[in-house]
Amino acid sequence: MTTYENIKRIAKEKDISLTEIAQAIGLSSNAIYRYNQGIEPRKETLDKIAKVLDVPISELSDIYKNPQDNIETIDLANNNLTFKYQGKDVKPDQLKIIFEVLKGINDNEDDNK
Repeated sequence: MTTYENIKRIAKEKDISLTEIAQAIGLSSNAIYRYNQGIEPRKETLDKIAKVLDVPISELSDIYKNPQDNIETIDLANNNLTFKYQGKDVKPDQLKIIFEVLKGINDNEDDNK
């Protein structure tokens, strides 16, 4: 979604018009509608819009998203997971070797503390 689409969607969810947002941050009543023409707001303006909508700036624009936000943590010790490598299943004996290597790495880190 574009920044404009995100602002519009969140504003609708919060029952705030785009005109009200613009006025609340000192912009002309139609200023936010210009973002629908591919114009990106300055960061300072986006910060103000985010405050009015009570959301983090990253909810409004992908430019300010932290790549770490999309990282999912998985416990490799979970026996209910199926592992694949290059589209092929990793066999149990291969997993055992991988887990032994990982255990060795963790053991070495613990020894170095």
